[in-house]
Formats: sequence, structure tokens, C-alpha cells
Amino acid sequence: MKKATAMILAILIAVSFTATDTFAATKSKDKKKPKAKQEQTKKAAPKKPALPTPTKVRAFSGYNSVTLKWAAVPKAQEYIVYRSVAGKKKFKELGKTTKPEYVDKIRYIYNDYAYRIVATKKDPKNKKKVLKSAPAKIRKNSIRRLRIYVSFKSARKFDNGTIRAGTRIMTDGFGGGRYVFTYKGKRHTVSRINTYSAYPKYQKKGNYNKTEAEMFISGFVKAKKIQTTQKHLIWVSSYTQHLYVFKKKNGRWTVVKDWEISMGKASTPSPTGVKTIKKKVLSHHNIRFWNCFSSWNALHGCIGSMSNSLGRLASHGCVRNANKNAGWLYANCSKGTTVIIY
Repeated sequence: MKKATAMILAILIAVSFTATDTFAATKSKDKKKPKAKQEQTKKAAPKKPALPTPTKVRAFSGYNSVTLKWAAVPKAQEYIVYRSVAGKKKFKELGKTTKPEYVDKIRYIYNDYAYRIVATKKDPKNKKKVLKSAPAKIRKNSIRRLRIYVSFKSARKFDNGTIRAGTRIMTDGFGGGRYVFTYKGKRHTVSRINTYSAYPKYQKKGNYNKTEAEMFISGFVKAKKIQTTQKHLIWVSSYTQHLYVFKKKNGRWTVVKDWEISMGKASTPSPTGVKTIKKKVLSHHNIRFWNCFSSWNALHGCIGSMSNSLGRLASHGCVRNANKNAGWLYANCSKGTTVIIY
């Protein structure tokens, strides 16, 4: 009996040790598995770009252009700039530059554009190979102008085709009672009385900053070959409903004043283009400080509830200003001062 009990105890002890060894071995294998996975993860991890991504990227709107600037990337020898219409995946290479800036000339001002900037350098081990950074990203557009959509009351024939009655078109200018528009690559006009259902499209989320305003005027004055002997120059931004006053300093036009304004409604738009202050009238229709740039269209003050309309289209063709600002124009901007409404 004692022998049987001793044998049973021996068997139980042996089983116990075997179970312990098996558990220990299993635990050891479990510990090794994560290490194997870590090694696989390390092998699968993508290589870091050869150069850091350009930082401090900024974009400035100009006249039919966007200027891109960024911080220089250490050891970068060149930068490649790409552009796409915002929302589309396909990017086109615009050009290369050795400096941390690039000016993109734009033809169509109504698109939003997406940019990619990549820093590059030659591989020291293989001169035929180019090492690149991950792209820096930014979106921007050039200075825009107000768009007014109108419908034709009747069919109109032009030298490059006929526009049917009821056709809705986009206009981008107004003068002499006529809307200006582009049709099949050519510029045409249509009388305001021959259209209906005028609808404006502009943005009032923010204004162009002083740098952008100065870039715009510099490019616009050069492109239009504008010459003036007056101290000041005025730009009325139709897209943002904001006015900028410039003064020439060291050979360049610099912003000295800016404020909110109100241009004409879509059905009674303000004349656009390059104008000059032709006459000054202290008071007309009980409204003060008239700086007339086209017949009786003027940069003038407000009366009654007019001041509530500043920042949006509301007038019958004039450009409304707060009285203190209209008074400043009246006192400081003489006859002959250039007024750009764009």
C-alpha cells in the first residue's frame, strides 16, 4: 500500500513539473512573437524623405499672379513647384527655382488653386539620382473681381455666334449702361435693359492684406501703363467691397488707408475700369463729400441707413463710404486722382 501511494505521488510530481515546463515554454514563445512583429514592422516602415518638408509657406494674391514664399530648406539645391485646380488630384509642374520663392502667372482668375512645393538635391552617392522632400501644401488665387450673372431677354447675334433668349452668362465688368462679358474667347457687351435676373457673386470673408494690395497695384499699373502725377491712387476691390488708398514712396505705391465700401447692386452696378476724379461736390441729395469719377457716379458719404450697407452691394452705381472716410478723400485726393475699380 505504501509503495502504491509513493508511486502516485511521484507521478503527480512529474506531471506537475511537465505542466510547468510546458507553460514556461509557451510563455517564452509568446514573448518572442511581438519581437518578430516589431522586426517586420521596422522592415515595412517607409524611409524618411531625404530632405525636410519646406515650412513657413505663404501665398500672396497679385494681379493675375500668386507669389509663393517659404523658409529655405538646409542643404536643398532646388525647389519644384506644382499646381492644380483645388479639389483635383492631378498636379502640373510649373517650374523650378533655387530661391525659396516663386511667382505663378495665372490666366483664369476665378479658380482656386492648390500648390505643392518640393525641396530637392542631388544624391551624393549617385549624381543621376535626385533626392526629394515631402511636399508642402497651400491654396491661393490671384486678386478676383466681382462677377454678375444676367439672362438675355432676347436672342443676340455676335460675329462668333448667337446667344439665345434666356441664356445666363457671367459678366465681369460694367460701363456706359452695358455689361461686359466673354463669349467663345471674344469680348462683347450687352445693354443692361436687355437683361434680367441679375445676380452677383463675390466674397466678403476677408480682405486682401496690404502686401497683396501693393502687389496688385504694382502689377496692374505696369500692365495698363498707368501714369499719374497725383499724390494718391485709389483701388476699389469689387470682390471684397474694400477700398485702398495708395501714396508713392521711394518709387512704389504703398497703402496708407483702407476701409469698407458699398458698390452698386447687380441690377445697378458701379462702372468698372480705370477712372479719375473729375469733379468734387461738397453736398448732393443731402449726401456729403462727392468725389465724382463718372458723370454723377462718385465716391461719397452716407446718409440715414446707408452706413448699414457697407461691405456689400447696395447702391445705385456710386461707391458709398463712411462719412469720415469720404471726407478724407474729399480733402486729400485732388481732381485727376486715378481710381481703379476692379
